[in-house]
Amino acid sequence: MSHHFSITELWGEGITYDGGPGYITNQIYPILKNIQKLFNILYGHTHGYERGTFETVDADARGDFRIVCGGCSGGATDRWGAFVNQDFQAIHLTYDHYGYQLIEIDVANKTYESKMFSLGNTNLIRDNEMMDTWYRKANQQAPSTPVANAPTVESTKITFNTSDYSGDDS
Repeated sequence: MSHHFSITELWGEGITYDGGPGYITNQIYPILKNIQKLFNILYGHTHGYERGTFETVDADARGDFRIVCGGCSGGATDRWGAFVNQDFQAIHLTYDHYGYQLIEIDVANKTYESKMFSLGNTNLIRDNEMMDTWYRKANQQAPSTPVANAPTVESTKITFNTSDYSGDDS
C-alpha cells in the first residue's frame, strides 16, 4: 500500500518524477514484480477510482499484480477534464466518483474478491451502486489454450475464429 500512485488517468499534473510517482515507478514496482506472493497494490493521492494491472516481462506472468486507486472517499473528486487526463494501457477502469471498496479475503482458500461501490459525483448521484468487481484465486489452474481456426473472410471484414474458452471461469 502506498499513498502515491505510479500513474493516474485522472490527475496528470500529479505524475511527477520526483520522490512520489517516479520513485514508485522506477524503484518500488520493479522490486515488487519479483515477489510472486504479491497480488495487489492499493494507493491513493488522486481522488477517484482506478483499477489496472502492472505487468511483468516474465513468461509465466507470476509477477503481475493489480493496481487499485481507492482514493474516492475523501476530498473533492478529480473530475474528468478538470486536470490533464491520460489514457494508460495499464489502467483498465477509471471513475471520477465518490465511493468505497469492500474486500473479502479467504485465507483458507487463498482467494480474495474486491467490489467497488459508487456514490456518484456532483453531476450524477449513485446510491451505493456496484461499479466494479474483481477477484484472484491463487491456486486456480490456467485456462486451456484456445485453438485458432481458419478465419472467415468477407468482402469488408475478417472474423477470427477460435475454440471456446475452457477453464474454471468459463
